[in-house]
Amino acid sequence: MIGHLSGKILAKTGRELILDVNGVGYQVFVSSRMNLPTGVETSMFVRTVVREDEISLYGFEQTDERDLFDSLCDVSGIGPKLAMTIIEELGYEQTVSAISGGDERALQSVTGIGSKTAKLMILSLGGKFDAPLKPRDSSLVDALMNLGWKEREAIDALNSVGNSASSQQDQLKAALKYLGGAKTKP
Repeated sequence: MIGHLSGKILAKTGRELILDVNGVGYQVFVSSRMNLPTGVETSMFVRTVVREDEISLYGFEQTDERDLFDSLCDVSGIGPKLAMTIIEELGYEQTVSAISGGDERALQSVTGIGSKTAKLMILSLGGKFDAPLKPRDSSLVDALMNLGWKEREAIDALNSVGNSASSQQDQLKAALKYLGGAKTKP
């Protein structure tokens, strides 16, 4: 199975892209949220889906998105394309929040998800995910994002340091220390 690819994007059309990895072009289905222009070097986590009539690759920026994709595909009635649509339309945080919070309406807002499937998703995956925590101060998230961190990494870092720091400056320092340690660990 292919689990990770790094290469140059040769072409992109909607939810498909061709990723050139050492002269071999892989067709990878990605979320339209992955705003990747052609000609750029990129790296992504991949889930290989083998069906009777095809082998498909689905690409993700983070492993937690790939894990959510796998969990969604385990729910009866949800295949890889619908799982990708859910992640694309709701995003990781909102999908996890809707499942863990039992929010059928949010899940039904996705094209292809009806009441029955929404209930089945909540029943099957309800205890598997914790609702994502939101930091109290979005200016700190913006500051970390301006320094090059992804939004999810910034939120996780700020949530992990919590209220241990008294001022915004101290919280930012603690978050940077946390992120620096997370990047150097194997």
